[in-house]
Amino acid sequence: MNIRYMRGLGVDAPAAAAQGPMLTVFSKGMDVLLLLVASRAVGQSVDLDDVDTESVVRLLGLIAFALVVGIVVTLAVPRLREQIVPPVARALRSLRGSVTSPERLGLILGGTIIQKILFALTLSASVSAYGQSVTFGEAVFVNSAVSLFVGLMPVPGGIGVGEAALTAGLTTVGVPEGAALAAAITHRLVTAYLPPVAGFFTTRWLTDQDYL
Repeated sequence: MNIRYMRGLGVDAPAAAAQGPMLTVFSKGMDVLLLLVASRAVGQSVDLDDVDTESVVRLLGLIAFALVVGIVVTLAVPRLREQIVPPVARALRSLRGSVTSPERLGLILGGTIIQKILFALTLSASVSAYGQSVTFGEAVFVNSAVSLFVGLMPVPGGIGVGEAALTAGLTTVGVPEGAALAAAITHRLVTAYLPPVAGFFTTRWLTDQDYL
């Protein structure tokens, strides 16, 4: 849907396809940065001792190997090279333009930071609605950690996973379990389940205007 929308705005297909992964990288990178900064503010530490580094290295090695094989095969087969290399080159030029232009990079980073801050404020308000409180740093810490965790789970929209992770995160920073669960459900209702209602009508409008 994102690709089709950007195509309607005049963006060519390779550049449109490259925007999604780029924005995901920026979003998760910002989650990591905010998590590290907020962890110091709330007196928590990011413990990586339990991470199975051997499995991570093995997975990264397999991914790198698959990429190398794919590149070699693509460059060695003329037909594949003609079909794949030009679109990939256009996509890379588009990404380079996004990260080298101060204005475009500022819009991407600024929009990402604003989104993270608004989600953290929503989480803080959800906790306050049930008679508890968290600091802004704690809200940023929990929201960033949950965003990273949910992004790793192969569950559409993080349904169920998001609520469980938010509840665990809030109890970690001192919110009672009952209030944490209620706040997590409220936060997810506001940020994940109600927006599609408006999305239904905006999608119909975009379709009528030939953007989708």
